[in-house]
Amino acid sequence: PAAVERLALKYGVQVLRDVSFQACGGEILGIAGIAGSGQKELLEAIAGLQKAESGHIFYYPPHPNSDIAGFHVPVDKAGEELVGKTPSQIRKVGVSLAFVPEDRLGMGLVGGMGMVDNMMLKTYKDTPGPLVDRKTPKALAEKLIDELEIVTSVREYDIASLAVGMPAEIKTDATGDTVYSGQVKDIAITAQKDAYGNTVSSSNAEFDVTLSVDPGEGGLLVGMNGRATITTDSTEGVLAVLYSSLGYDEDGAPYVMAARPQDDGTLVVEKVPVETGVETDFEVEVISDALAEGDLILDDPTAVAEGTILPAVSAQGAAQADAPAGQWQVTIG
Repeated sequence: PAAVERLALKYGVQVLRDVSFQACGGEILGIAGIAGSGQKELLEAIAGLQKAESGHIFYYPPHPNSDIAGFHVPVDKAGEELVGKTPSQIRKVGVSLAFVPEDRLGMGLVGGMGMVDNMMLKTYKDTPGPLVDRKTPKALAEKLIDELEIVTSVREYDIASLAVGMPAEIKTDATGDTVYSGQVKDIAITAQKDAYGNTVSSSNAEFDVTLSVDPGEGGLLVGMNGRATITTDSTEGVLAVLYSSLGYDEDGAPYVMAARPQDDGTLVVEKVPVETGVETDFEVEVISDALAEGDLILDDPTAVAEGTILPAVSAQGAAQADAPAGQWQVTIG
């Protein structure tokens, strides 16, 4: 937790005046205002990058009995005063702060350098003598990259389908079509918290999922936004139909209705018992020796009885004009 009390900042003009607020662990606090209102300067002052004219910034260590999910309350003792301390001094007293600039490439990262070199930059100032040691910091940077992680959110509806070790694919806006491989490393046991530190228990609840990422040939930079696709199950060389194409007997056994071509160009409806396998949001795998890729399957298995003769269809699987409307599904595959 942190508390800002009557903070003022001035260089040339008054940038901040009498700013006070508190922020607790697990809380997301937004500072709103038009450009030039001092939001960036406020965060720079908290991080020690700007010298405050007056006021206080206190950091309170978390209570030992804080919620395991990260919502912290202050202990009953004075906080650590951060005003007047440099970023290096702030770190030395055990306070970890990260200032992420609004222009990450212009102020925080060197766009022409890879992740390893960007991570090594801050180590050069600690090198004794005129020569720069690249080997040690490079080895550390590469180790950290090997342990690169992405945290994403998964809806309550899908969380039960996930397990540690499942493969994932990650893309970023900056790297275009490049796909980075990864896998599920950790699944949170509690839902995300709201702004008041309460666990969200509504239908909108989401859970944090941590993915380990293989940086591959590079291109990833710290702070990039990414999109992750987690594969919960997979199989190859199977046949799949829409859920609406599945029918069920009285005993619950699944089946589909296949339209079999005849020599005269017509189609005869055949009931084909199937077993089901892997499912997606829209399709389900069907297993039967009587089915093959390219078969025509009725979209509604209850619309026509077995043995019904249907008009011919085109090669694309669309019914001719005199065929019953809405009966046809795309070819199975």
